[in-house]
Amino acid sequence: MKTLKEKNNNQKWYKEWWIWLLVFIATLNITFIVFQVNSHSILHKQNSIQQTEEMKNKEEMLNSLLNNPDFLYVSELEHQTDQWATLFSNFYHVLQSSQNTNSWRENILVELVSMKLLVIESNSITPPEDMINIHNQYIKAISHFDYMIENIPQALENSDKELTEKCMNELTIGAKELQKTKDLISSFSEENEQISIDD
Repeated sequence: MKTLKEKNNNQKWYKEWWIWLLVFIATLNITFIVFQVNSHSILHKQNSIQQTEEMKNKEEMLNSLLNNPDFLYVSELEHQTDQWATLFSNFYHVLQSSQNTNSWRENILVELVSMKLLVIESNSITPPEDMINIHNQYIKAISHFDYMIENIPQALENSDKELTEKCMNELTIGAKELQKTKDLISSFSEENEQISIDD
């Protein structure tokens, strides 16, 4: 039969065993939480590094493009062709509105002035050497627009049907030549993209 002292010793061991088990479980939980936090922190750092590298690459690509005269010229040409499309739309809208009134003539002059300013702007840009053929095609289109701009006020003022038809014909030819310019720009861009992929 066990003495009271032995029973007390057994109870102390029993209590200590559960305490150690609780300490072990708590330690495991803390270790797991620390591991999760560290893993999350490492992933976050890796994502931050990756995002920083992506931003740096995009920045370098943008700087490279901004220092590329071909890119700058093509961007300017695309911007101008978009402007022409807007001006044509406005001009046709004015032409189709009520005619032979002072406000109608004034509205036409406003559109023609906008077109003339774009002609001047178009003639002022200098193309890179490898884009001279595109630029010449663009200037060819602009010359047809310029003829219309210079002559349509007189044609309308004098009700000159023949000159009016000539001006409208020049506008149509110019629009076709402008489309050829846009096609050349597209071909040039596709070729450069292919060269970039091959490199």
